[in-house]
Amino acid sequence: MRTDNLKDKAYGMMKDKILRCEYAPGQPLEKAKLVEDIGVSFTPIREALNKLEHEGLVRFFPKRGVYVSEVTIASVVEIYEVRELLEPYFVEKFAGSIQKEKFEGLCLQLKKIEEEGCLDSHYSFDNELHNMFVSHSKNSYYKKFMEQIYEQNNRIRILSGRDSRERLRESNEEHKKILEAILEKDYAGGANAMKIHLCTSRDAALDAISKNNNVFF
Repeated sequence: MRTDNLKDKAYGMMKDKILRCEYAPGQPLEKAKLVEDIGVSFTPIREALNKLEHEGLVRFFPKRGVYVSEVTIASVVEIYEVRELLEPYFVEKFAGSIQKEKFEGLCLQLKKIEEEGCLDSHYSFDNELHNMFVSHSKNSYYKKFMEQIYEQNNRIRILSGRDSRERLRESNEEHKKILEAILEKDYAGGANAMKIHLCTSRDAALDAISKNNNVFF
């Protein structure tokens, strides 16, 4: 296998393990263990680690080694600060360029999720809805930046132990308000509903992570 392919394999596998918290925040990434887990030599692993450091997923410490980047109270607040600033803008800016049928389909999908109560379906829907607005931007910088934000947000979701049933119900209601405003072509109202949704999601995440003791201060 070519060196580039080995690097891509190492990068993809390690990133997936970090985002799924199989490699937990703050965990040291030992050379021998990485070689065993990934199934390649350390050269492509080292190159992949450099790329992951650039994305903020690992940190290098002189004389100590490489560690998975921690999730801190501050980092959770910072991630949601970015989301609360940009995502309402994306709704107001790009919702009008998305076909009405797409939002009608999401409303039907949300109703089915509520009836079935499937957690994985809820999270897939949440990811689809939030990604949809920025995906309709032609700005590649927005897309790349938000990709990293959503990746970090996935770690937050896992560390918070996922949401309570009550929070899921509230989240579904917040999603409804976003969709209803957009279907009425009230894009400013949809943006405001998105901001409210993100604020309550932030508070729920901080509360859940703190209770689960899965966070570094």
